[in-house]
Amino acid sequence: MAFTSSTDPTLRRRRVLITGETGAGKTASFRTFPGPKFVLVFPGEKGADTLLKGDGSPVDADMTVHTWENDDKQNSSAVIEQVRKETIAALRGDYGPITTFCGDGLHKLNGYVLDALSGGQIFAGSEVKTASNQNPDVLDPRVFGQAERWLFDYLSLVNQARKLPYAVFTAWDADKATRKASKAMGEKWQDMPTAKMPALFASASRNIIGEFGCVLHASVGKVDGVDGLVHRWQTKADSKVIGCQVKAPSEVVEKIPKYVRADWRELARYLES
Repeated sequence: MAFTSSTDPTLRRRRVLITGETGAGKTASFRTFPGPKFVLVFPGEKGADTLLKGDGSPVDADMTVHTWENDDKQNSSAVIEQVRKETIAALRGDYGPITTFCGDGLHKLNGYVLDALSGGQIFAGSEVKTASNQNPDVLDPRVFGQAERWLFDYLSLVNQARKLPYAVFTAWDADKATRKASKAMGEKWQDMPTAKMPALFASASRNIIGEFGCVLHASVGKVDGVDGLVHRWQTKADSKVIGCQVKAPSEVVEKIPKYVRADWRELARYLES
């Protein structure tokens, strides 16, 4: 690996994170990306039914869907290692050629990673404090940084795959404080203004935005030129939704509507024309 004078940004803009509440059409929008598509539903995620027929087969012929079968005998360390191995197998072509890799439910994977790196304390409900002081009943806060590094290394495994044209992930959103409370001002964290961001733990909820060329917020609402309410993507941040952005020159971004249909083909008209 070395520095280069220039690179094609098109591939990076095809690295997409879609966040939003349940029912916002995040998983269903996988169908709008180019096939063949490989969908990996992360352990604990339950949105894959929007992609499956009654007999369990994918709704689209160009789609392969792998879901996690719960095994109570496996601890979280074994689960996240299996996720990594399954991802490598898919990227390697073990399940056939892939144009789009889809990862469904990053927030669920984040929980398993935290539990694995905490030795099972997260799912056990251990208390979190600013310092553990070697107390086995209190979670060492450094585990959040370790979990973030694991998650971002995993994302790099997919997003930096040069022969993979598209990669798209989903996650729930959550109301997160937009700034820290000031003890000097007598502020409490409960009183801080909030905005929608990815529902990940600690600083990962904000930092993950920088890992993708497109971060889109899914919701149901109106889109200019379309009748009625539809599944849509928000492309530009505002005071209510911080977790969305498109990395492109300003002359490209300014032409993209704030809201577009939840359809990659619609957004690609602005990014790839």
